[in-house]
Amino acid sequence: MKPWTARGACGLLLSGLFVAALLALPTQALATKTLGLSSGSFRFDVAPGGSASGQVMISNDGNEPINVLVYAADQQVDATGNVTYTTPSRSDTNLLTKPSSWAQIAMPAFSKSFGNTPYVVMKPGDQIPIKFTFTIPPDVPPGDHDAMLFFEMFDLPQQGSNTQSQVTGRLGARVTLRVKGTITESLEIRPFVVPQVVAGSSVPYALTVRNNGNVDERVNVNVYLLDRNGSQLSKQQPIKAHLVFAGQNLATAGNVVPPSLFGQYTLRAEVIPADESGQPTTQTALVTHADRGFWIVSRTIVFTAVAACALLLLAVVWFAASSVTRRRIARKNASTS
Repeated sequence: MKPWTARGACGLLLSGLFVAALLALPTQALATKTLGLSSGSFRFDVAPGGSASGQVMISNDGNEPINVLVYAADQQVDATGNVTYTTPSRSDTNLLTKPSSWAQIAMPAFSKSFGNTPYVVMKPGDQIPIKFTFTIPPDVPPGDHDAMLFFEMFDLPQQGSNTQSQVTGRLGARVTLRVKGTITESLEIRPFVVPQVVAGSSVPYALTVRNNGNVDERVNVNVYLLDRNGSQLSKQQPIKAHLVFAGQNLATAGNVVPPSLFGQYTLRAEVIPADESGQPTTQTALVTHADRGFWIVSRTIVFTAVAACALLLLAVVWFAASSVTRRRIARKNASTS
């Protein structure tokens, strides 16, 4: 084995210092694209035919330049509460009934356009105010109407290539417009599905919260397991501080485990209006619940009962077959005597 030379030792020392310098580089040296918003939600009370205005400050909190599209979109809620968003289309015959069509977005003078959608180019540290106004048609029904203002980072396609633009991130600010008029509030649990008899160790349930009113309601949903005397055995909270939009539904499902694998129990689902932190509000008139009773039997008991029935059936069949055989033998003996 060759001894270390001064040149080899110096090279090893320099390599170690280089690796240490790389490890010591701050994480900020990595390229990051980060978009920030001054607010994620707005709520306005407005009369039919009136207007409401606000402002969102968007900021480039990363260390790379970014392109940010700005546009309004409508939400679509399915039967279980899943939300998707669509942008307005001029070919839509119901365009004027959609809140996104009521929006006017005031873009800065230096903004650009991509595919008829305005965007801004932001350097690291830039902060740009985006002002918006919603003008309500005079025939809009009272209640809550929701729209989203989206701020979407994207990369422009490279010149001379066939690639399309790429979305790298999107943030949204919800705008809730409460149009003045007659306000109705009503919450309901329907359906609430629980099997009447369960063979196993856990009991599945599925429920849907229905907002039959014309304003959005933020709710908690509690599910209680009660014994046959109404005493609480356990509690779950499958939904906490979740919005149920006006005229829409919100579904959830879960399982509960009774302390005993044989007996009669009750599941109670309760809907309680809540604030954004999940704390119950004073809207006690909206609290509603639904009860479902069920029996639970362990699989061991079920299998034992099935086995006993099978053995009993086999015994009956064997006894019947034996009786037939004995009668045949008796007839045969009688005919030969």
